[in-house]
Amino acid sequence: MKGLFQSAILLICFATSVTAQTSQSSPPKDGKYYKIKVVESGKYVSVQNGSADKGAVLMQQDFEDKRWQKFLARKNADGSWCFFSMHSNKAICTERGDGSEADKVVQGTTSQQSGRWLLDYTTDCLDGWQIKYALGDKRPMQIFPGGSFGLKLQVYQDAALDCSVTYFFEEVAGPPVDEQSIRSHFRPVGTIKKKN
Repeated sequence: MKGLFQSAILLICFATSVTAQTSQSSPPKDGKYYKIKVVESGKYVSVQNGSADKGAVLMQQDFEDKRWQKFLARKNADGSWCFFSMHSNKAICTERGDGSEADKVVQGTTSQQSGRWLLDYTTDCLDGWQIKYALGDKRPMQIFPGGSFGLKLQVYQDAALDCSVTYFFEEVAGPPVDEQSIRSHFRPVGTIKKKN
């Protein structure tokens, strides 16, 4: 009976530990893949039409378990983050890369220049992570308001909004092992590759 009681206690402790590790208030882990949920809508960050092209727009859509809805998180030496799409290996970037108002969020190949983001967990409005552009005025990644563009992502600060859009990072399985070497070049900003 004592052994059964101890086993039950260990199981409860393990379940509590796993729950704590997968909390949505936990930051992403470097080198892991995530689907990025828009807290307000329940939709997920996706590359429009699953395009692999540079400059393809990022938007929010229902999750359909597609590779263009899954992103590799890489932490840089300066504390910023880069996110690479599983299907194209391209990074979530801003189109102009200068941190200006209403810059579109697209997938690009210049992650170390225009694809660096800061994460800030907030409980001010809807609990979740603000994703802020690391350069310029640190503008948050928002949902473009109104019309047919209502699903697209941009970086902007809108005085009419009391709260910026928040996100959750939900871990997903990475690509098959045979693809891991393809992604080995995704290195954080500021790291130096040692010579053999």
